[in-house]
Amino acid sequence: MATTPSVLGSAARDAGEIAAELRREFDVALQQRYGTQAQPDPVLATLFHAFATQIGRLYKEAEYAFPLGVLDDLLAGLGMPPRLAQPAQTVVTFSGITQRERLPLETELVGTARSGERFDFVPDDSIELAPTELRFAAVYENGRLTTISGARPVKGGSFTMPSTAALALGSAAPALFLALDADPAHISGLGLLLETLPLGGPVAQAFERTPWHLLD
Repeated sequence: MATTPSVLGSAARDAGEIAAELRREFDVALQQRYGTQAQPDPVLATLFHAFATQIGRLYKEAEYAFPLGVLDDLLAGLGMPPRLAQPAQTVVTFSGITQRERLPLETELVGTARSGERFDFVPDDSIELAPTELRFAAVYENGRLTTISGARPVKGGSFTMPSTAALALGSAAPALFLALDADPAHISGLGLLLETLPLGGPVAQAFERTPWHLLD
């Protein structure tokens, strides 16, 4: 899968490179100013690493958010229409489904663009449609479980509001928990769309290489 090309090119560096450069600059300055060589110091090394981590986060932010933010401000200042996303695929929502049925490849779907133009397309793959609702959604990270809005615990009830609580799972990696209420058939034939921004960013890359566990 293609990833988003680098905006800053070779200028973007990780925390390790930044920490090493800080150490080199410190050694040179110490030698030039006091005529002595730096000795191994774990406290100083930790400070360099912590500072480099913060700078590395700024580089990542600049890699994706800053250039797009500058472009948005420029378009707004010129009074031009805001830029629109250019998705690689079209996402379709189906409603009024009461029982599972398969959507074959030869199914022709008709859509209408904002300009009024009509366009026809077919699915990329044959999928199954089933009455499904999201009952629970949460993210676990750094010892805390944070629920995500949009889930409806009880059919016809109110949606879950975001909240967070401490959860001790030892050294468990960050995880996304989803509970789906579907029909009795297996959910392997259904699809799941996760929209992550920016395209090709760290969240999308993490989803690409992370295993999924299905509990029935």
